[in-house]
Amino acid sequence: MQKSCHTRTARSPAEAEPLALNPGQLERIHYLQMVVGGYITLREAAVKICVSYRQAKRLKKAFLCNGPRGVLHGNIGRPSRRALSDQIRTRILHLARTRYATLNDTQLTARLLSEHGIGLSRETVRRILRACGVKRVQAGKKAAGGPLLSCYAREGLMVLWGGITKNWFGDGATCFMAAVDTATLRCLAARFFPEETTQGYFWLLREVVRTCGVPRAFCQHSRSAVRRSGNSWTLEEQLRGERDPSQVERALRALGAAHYLESKRRIVSITALFESFLAGQFEGRDIMNPGTANALLDRGLITVFNRNHACEPEQSEPAWRKLPEGFDLERACSFYYPATVQHDNTVALGDIRIDIPPGRKRISYAKAQVEVRQLLDGSWRVYYAGDLIATYGPTPVREQVIGRSSKQCGDFLKTAWAAELLAHGSDCD
Repeated sequence: MQKSCHTRTARSPAEAEPLALNPGQLERIHYLQMVVGGYITLREAAVKICVSYRQAKRLKKAFLCNGPRGVLHGNIGRPSRRALSDQIRTRILHLARTRYATLNDTQLTARLLSEHGIGLSRETVRRILRACGVKRVQAGKKAAGGPLLSCYAREGLMVLWGGITKNWFGDGATCFMAAVDTATLRCLAARFFPEETTQGYFWLLREVVRTCGVPRAFCQHSRSAVRRSGNSWTLEEQLRGERDPSQVERALRALGAAHYLESKRRIVSITALFESFLAGQFEGRDIMNPGTANALLDRGLITVFNRNHACEPEQSEPAWRKLPEGFDLERACSFYYPATVQHDNTVALGDIRIDIPPGRKRISYAKAQVEVRQLLDGSWRVYYAGDLIATYGPTPVREQVIGRSSKQCGDFLKTAWAAELLAHGSDCD
């Protein structure tokens, strides 16, 4: 006895809609109609539609009960149980258009997980945004004419450092300074400073050497505060035939590291790496001054940058060098001032006067040439022949004025040369 087929009395809205069938489904319906009409057997139809005989029997039964819709899968037209709810989609779109408008897809995905507990893949977030016409900013423009990565294969061969000066916090320009290994794009040190100064480069240099070691060289895309600008020569430099190095260049020479100017076509710039990243990380946070920004850097923002941008070097053997035993890193990364001890055993630098007590080698240092150093914490040290002979308490760190304009330099050299002639006479007399 043949079982009767249960007929549905009411159809759902999905069933009432017209069917959109693909060629394979149309072929099944065609052969099932031929079976019902008696033109071919069910076994022949099973071979034609590439299913087993038992499956063909089930398809025929569903076709007789529900018509062409019985051939389709039962989940067609139904929403997936794993589909994202409309509420979450609306929330993501709202956050992407308002609070996180400056973030790219990767940064937005990370922020949704950490701040709102929405764990989605980057591609899912991208599809949701693009479907609604929301476009995101790029993570960073690539260097013109080449890829983002540099041409250095070993970690420690070259360290890129520099600064980005802009209105970060809405209360005037501030400089973000960072040092990045060019082989891995790993951030080695980063800090916010009031401006791009020698003190900032000293801080970067000290942190890189302290945490990683001495690289073979440092590089940047502009001279900035590292090299002396202008064409100013003092009289002593002219007589010697060589210009004195800048404060940072002197420190690099003490460490045995070179310094180069690199093209942006070879190495990506600090701006391309950090500008959009920091803007995205600061979005939605109460970052109002450099102090809170530096606290965020110390709490793990550099780790987040390295996780998103760092890569493995082409050669596994690093090129970092260790400091020689007994090397004073604080002394190397400090401001250098040559001075002459006065008759009362003091060294005067502006409004600062440092008393030099009697030492084991000399009771009086009058007229002695000494080396005065101001450390990054503001304290002072006086060295004579490599030995520490005096110290002084911390004072505000002030940048050394380097050079004059070319016109001022020419006038200065003319007057200085005339003074030397008046004082010592001419060899032609």
